[in-house]
Amino acid sequence: MRYCTIKNELTGARMNSFIRTAEEFIDTKGAKEVIRRFGSGSGDIGAVWELEAAKILKTQGKNVVEFGEKLPFSVEGDIVVLSSKGEKIIYEAKGWKWDSVTEPFIKSGDWKKTLLDQSKKMADLASSGGIKEYKFVFRTAPSDPKILKELSDLNIPWEVIQ
Repeated sequence: MRYCTIKNELTGARMNSFIRTAEEFIDTKGAKEVIRRFGSGSGDIGAVWELEAAKILKTQGKNVVEFGEKLPFSVEGDIVVLSSKGEKIIYEAKGWKWDSVTEPFIKSGDWKKTLLDQSKKMADLASSGGIKEYKFVFRTAPSDPKILKELSDLNIPWEVIQ
């Protein structure tokens, strides 16, 4: 028998919630791939946040129809929601820890390039009519006022959902 160790930061309660959420979305297009990413041995914590964010959006009354849709302009929509008129709204789920002191990705400023690249592609997709709109959804708000200013200055559409 072969065993796999998954490295992640999930506490027991969050792991149980992940399992229930995975069961809730199992028949949603692309959900099995998100679950596979988490269970691949790497413990992809981003996959957990994608499912958690989808559940939050669903409880807000949004119609979650797909995960990881491949879109034009080399865009992949983490969570695809349909508006009441059937228009696609893309939510890019970012479960980042915004503590710039201890989180190397944030401290290095790499977060900005990642968001700018994705935002530009999604803005192009929205202006071409491929999607109605897009938004980045974070687990927590950046605590550094400089990061908040940069998000605003860069016109990055975002919100914290919990």
